[in-house]
Formats: sequence, C-alpha cells, structure tokens
Amino acid sequence: MNVAALVDHKESAHSDPGRGARREARPDLHWSDRGEGELKGSLTAELARLGLADRVHLRGYVDTAECLIGESDVFVRSSKEKGWAV
Repeated sequence: MNVAALVDHKESAHSDPGRGARREARPDLHWSDRGEGELKGSLTAELARLGLADRVHLRGYVDTAECLIGESDVFVRSSKEKGWAV
C-alpha cells in the first residue's frame, strides 16, 4: 500500500524497478496505491510497459487511508522533500 499524491516530489513507489523481480518471486503479489496527480498518465503507461498493470492498482484519492493501511501487509511512504519518509 502506498498513499501519496502522484507528483514528482513524492518519488512514486509505482516506478520502483524492483516490482518486476518481486512479481516473478511472488506471482500472487499485488500493490494498491492511493492518490491522484499529474503523473497518473505516465505512471499508468510505465506500469503497462513493465508488464505490471495487472499487479499495481492505481485506485485514486481517498479521504482517510487509516483503515486501508491497517489491512495492508506493507505500507510505503516515499518523498524527496521529507527527511522521515520510508
């Protein structure tokens, strides 16, 4: 699970090149990413190019993400501008 605006400074986890390798190791693995922004079109195209469009689900904006995060196995928060991002 990733919850972030789809903008450059968030260093979107969607473009993580390691996702392809993890898909091979775990064919049942899916990513649910919540957020909207100017990069949605290019991220969608990149996921298709990498063959990950059926595994990475760009689900759009959500008002409160707490319940979704709680149901996830892993939560990712990325950012170029915040020193505490993981």
